[in-house]
Order: sequence, then C-alpha cells, then structure tokens
Amino acid sequence: MSDIADDANEQMELLHKVELSIRRPEGPEATGVCLHCGEEAMGRWCNAECRDSWEYERRRHGGTL
Repeated sequence: MSDIADDANEQMELLHKVELSIRRPEGPEATGVCLHCGEEAMGRWCNAECRDSWEYERRRHGGTL
C-alpha cells in the first residue's frame, strides 16, 4: 500500500513527463543546413564546434541570433 509521499512522487513524475513532452526546443528548428557555417547537417549544426560557436555568438549578442 502506498503512502502520501509515494502518491506525491508519482504525481510529480507524471507532471515532469508531461512538461517534457510539451517543451519546445530552444533555438531555431533544424533545416538540414548548419546554422553556423552553412554546410549540410543532420540537425541544427554539422558538429559540436559549430554548435558551440553559434551558442557563443548568440550569448554575445544577447540571444538575438
């Protein structure tokens, strides 16, 4: 038999799953082209270096890229 703490944990886990399912990804959507260098990419960037550079530039410009 579960107690009130177990019930609360189950509800929190369910809420967390719901929040994750509706959360929108940060930044622009993937287009098949690297957002930093313009090369073909499976996601938003062609590699971690481009991702890090893009994020650095975004922070540097106040998130307006």
